[in-house]
Amino acid sequence: NDGLWDWNLITNEVYFSPKWKEIIGYADDELENQFSTWQSLLHPDDIERTQQIVQDYIDGKLPAYEVEFRMRHKSGHYVEILARGSLVKDRDNKPLRFVGTHVDITKRKNAERKFQTIFESSQDAILMLTDQGFYDSNSAGLDMFKVDTRENFAKLKPSDLSPKTQPCGAASTEMEQYYIQQALEEGQIRFEWRHKRANGEEFDADVALSALQINGETALQALVRDISEQKRAESMLLERNQELQAANKRLKEAQDMLVQSEKLASIGQLAAGVAHEINNPVGFIRSNMSSFKRYTQKLLDTFDAAEELVKDSSDDELYPKLKSLKETQDFEYLKEDILDLLEESQEGIDRIVKIVKDLKDFSHAGDIEWELSDLHKGLESTLNIVHNELKYKTTIEKHYGNIPRVECMLSQLNQVFMNLLVNAGHAIDERGIIYVRTGMHDSDSIFIEIEDTGCGIAPEKLSRIFDPFFTTKPIGQGTGLGLALTYGIIEKHSGEITVESEVGKGTKFRIVLPIKQSLDG
Repeated sequence: NDGLWDWNLITNEVYFSPKWKEIIGYADDELENQFSTWQSLLHPDDIERTQQIVQDYIDGKLPAYEVEFRMRHKSGHYVEILARGSLVKDRDNKPLRFVGTHVDITKRKNAERKFQTIFESSQDAILMLTDQGFYDSNSAGLDMFKVDTRENFAKLKPSDLSPKTQPCGAASTEMEQYYIQQALEEGQIRFEWRHKRANGEEFDADVALSALQINGETALQALVRDISEQKRAESMLLERNQELQAANKRLKEAQDMLVQSEKLASIGQLAAGVAHEINNPVGFIRSNMSSFKRYTQKLLDTFDAAEELVKDSSDDELYPKLKSLKETQDFEYLKEDILDLLEESQEGIDRIVKIVKDLKDFSHAGDIEWELSDLHKGLESTLNIVHNELKYKTTIEKHYGNIPRVECMLSQLNQVFMNLLVNAGHAIDERGIIYVRTGMHDSDSIFIEIEDTGCGIAPEKLSRIFDPFFTTKPIGQGTGLGLALTYGIIEKHSGEITVESEVGKGTKFRIVLPIKQSLDG
């Protein structure tokens, strides 16, 4: 596929092979075999340079003849030619003939020009290297790595453009060898890399490393894109996203607590309504039971009086009959039991009345006003509400101090007391004691303590017990909102709540509340 030429330096005759002529679009008989034919077809810009190279080679000034030039095709365009040749000399070393080849390298030169255009116009760094180091870089690479000239860049090795270690902690030299080997085996590999500029500044880069064959030798091309701004933007986006997630979580927690608070308010309203509805019929029953007890006592007194009259009468048969009737009906037992039943019924009704009163005290439905309240009364009503849940496995020991009325929202504090008392009951497996204490913390504040002898809380969990949705109870047995709501109520009352606990011994919650609220602050 090469065009052949043979130039007789003595006669100046030239032989051009048919393939030589075909490369520039001519038939074998269309061109004369003269040196001037070749000269006339050279591109005007290449004539002087090419002829000088030919003459220098013939004169022995060049070790080899290899030159690229352009020749005009028959159709008018120019063909890129690679010419190689050798001299044939006589015994006296006098040049006799100059023979060689022409190769059409137009496609290769077009590809090189296209590559060079891409090479120089690329905004990314394009680095060429072999196992000896770098041998070329485009302008973007020089600018990216802060190197002034290509000559200085060619003096560098990959290790000069990387810190000693990568962000993962591995040595850069070891990772370089790994990626180079992968590129040689697979043809191409892409990865992120921490690079270093000539001024020492480090930056993150996206690298595409490709294996190439250039003049029969394997080389590597690295396409390097500076992604430091992108990484910073990603980091900021991730940080903002985390902040947004945290804000959403806080909003969700606030919403859940609000829903829980609304539920409790609804329960309070329901309790107040139920208490109100029960109160009326209970009042009737209580009043009637009192009258019924008096009436029964009068009937029994009347019967006793009648019995005495019968006993004193002159009719000897009447009293024995009455006595027999009393024995048959077990009258003496009925007389004692009916009074006991009436007493127990009265106690039951009194108990219902107290429960209704406690429900009303506990709920305070619709009451959101700050007022001076008796906390002992609030504790008692709450203990009465949770009595049924605690009575089977706990003993309540109350140690109330002498404390004044406290400015508060009692219905909210009742909810706090209930949460702590119920949690204390849950912490006790079989039998235990719950201590309820009150007293003065200092001249301006009081304390309430609720302590149990239950299982206790592990130290690693203690710091999280007031976090929303955190619970020490088994899955499905706790919402994790009770103590979070408790903390919020105490904080709203400008107070503080602390906890002490020891696994296997129990837990103590201590609440400190100001006697007066600074509501204007």
